Amino acid sequence: MLRKILDTPIQGCSVFEINWVDNLGILRPDLIERDYRQFLIIQNELKYAPHGVAQDIPPYKALYSTYEDKHNRPMGTPLADALFWPVKFKNASLGFWVKFLEKYGSPWAIGKTEGDKDQMADELYAMLGGDSAVIDIEDEITVHQIQRSGDFDKLTEYCDNQIRQIILGGNLTSEVKGGSFAAANVHNDIREDIAMTDENLTLELIKEAVRFTKEINHLSSEVTVTLKDKDDPNIQLSERDKRISEMGWTPTKEYIESTYNIKVNAASKAPVANALKTSKKLFVFGAQKPADTLEGAIDSINLKKIELTFQKQIIDILDRANTFEEAIEALQEAYPKTELQELQELMESAMINAEILARVEVEDESEEE
Repeated sequence: MLRKILDTPIQGCSVFEINWVDNLGILRPDLIERDYRQFLIIQNELKYAPHGVAQDIPPYKALYSTYEDKHNRPMGTPLADALFWPVKFKNASLGFWVKFLEKYGSPWAIGKTEGDKDQMADELYAMLGGDSAVIDIEDEITVHQIQRSGDFDKLTEYCDNQIRQIILGGNLTSEVKGGSFAAANVHNDIREDIAMTDENLTLELIKEAVRFTKEINHLSSEVTVTLKDKDDPNIQLSERDKRISEMGWTPTKEYIESTYNIKVNAASKAPVANALKTSKKLFVFGAQKPADTLEGAIDSINLKKIELTFQKQIIDILDRANTFEEAIEALQEAYPKTELQELQELMESAMINAEILARVEVEDESEEE
């Protein structure tokens, strides 16, 4: 159906008959293209005129779309009018080109005589047909060759250029032979303008069909119609969304699907294991093994795991920090994905373990002495 609607610029006008089909209690339109030459538009109203006599069309029975319509051309301005002669010359038969070349490619014979001119004309005709010509000494015959600076195939190239300019837009890039970045950009802009015109024609007709559907079904809900190119999303909008997302904004699944016309699968956000979260399992104050006394806590400490948990980066951060707050800020910069509350709990547990480790080392030194 969209392809039929896009024929409007070539024809100037497209007419569609509406057949209403019942679908679960809702009447939906089924559009059928009709010959636009059997219709007239009188005072912005479509009339059926198969034999030249205009007849009224029942309500909600037909839709039409026009291209470049004016007050003196209500049926639009078809591109076919401008395309007629270029296409006619380009698609001419072989017989046409033979006659064309015979007429404009044959030499032109001129005879001068003071005698019978009709006899001279017969002699010239016979000579051009391959026969001999016999003339008096006083008579004179000159043959003028057709002067031309190009080939006849240039007419075909001219027709091709005219067809391209009419359909793709007239611009100075139509006859660019080599590569030109500036010309390509100009041509692309014109192509976008033509595509926008086609989009507006299509949207107007579809919106009118939606309006008919709402009125005939007595629907009051708002219905919007948009056309999107799934292969060519809005580049400017995507660049804007990219910059905003880099600033911390995360677009929703619904926004991506509605804006870019793509299907998004929900990604699972599995937690990433790191030294901070893993180290929480190594602390002695767990729910499964409570430490009632200092001796029980000392016995439950796995010094090897604690040593592996405190990696070099965390140790360096703690060494440089003078206060608890400075340590928290440094750890948050080093691990930006870790919540502040988790860092605080981690520091509290680490300080308790450090204190216990220090007491163990002191007791070991006392026993050795």
